[in-house]
Order: sequence, then structure tokens, then C-alpha cells
Amino acid sequence: MGEPFPSVDKSCVQDKLCIHMLGPPRVMWNGRLLNIPRRQVRHLLFVLASTPQPAPRDQIYPLFWESDTSRCARRMSHLLTHLRQALPQPTLLQTTNEYIYLCPDAV
Repeated sequence: MGEPFPSVDKSCVQDKLCIHMLGPPRVMWNGRLLNIPRRQVRHLLFVLASTPQPAPRDQIYPLFWESDTSRCARRMSHLLTHLRQALPQPTLLQTTNEYIYLCPDAV
């Protein structure tokens, strides 16, 4: 049986992260499928991709955890580290003390 997705997507331009969320979600970099094995990391990436503006951290926390904010901040820090490691360029993910977003020029 063949691959579920083509290994090369000509519509994704070079040095751009393409996130397809219609149908089975997939992430492409330079036309190739990018594997992000951790489920929560993929979830965070798809949440960020679905919002054109920077996402407030306090609105993202409840999507992942139900505990107090201090514990959520620490857990989110770990999740952001894993997302940066999974991305081909760590600068694709931008953060401030209050917001998390994907670099709009590269996604």
C-alpha cells in the first residue's frame, strides 16, 4: 500500500512551513512531510496555525490542562521546547510572556 500523502508537495514553497488542516492534518517543509511524533506538540501547532493573531497563553492553557496557572506555565514551557525541536527552524515559533504564535512570514 502506498503512502497516505505524497512525499513531495509542489505547492509548498521553499523555507515555508505549510500546515494542511482540511482532511487529515499534515505539516510540510520544503515540500516534504514533516513528522511530529508527540500528540500534544501537534495539537499545539494546529491550534497556533488556526489563529492568524498571536494566541494568548491563558487561552491556550485550558486546551491542554485543568490545573492552576503556575503549573500550566511550566508545562507549556516544556511543550514549547518540544515544538521548537520538532520544527525545522526554531524561529518559526515565536513567544512572549503573554502570547504564542507562528512566524507569519514563514508559515
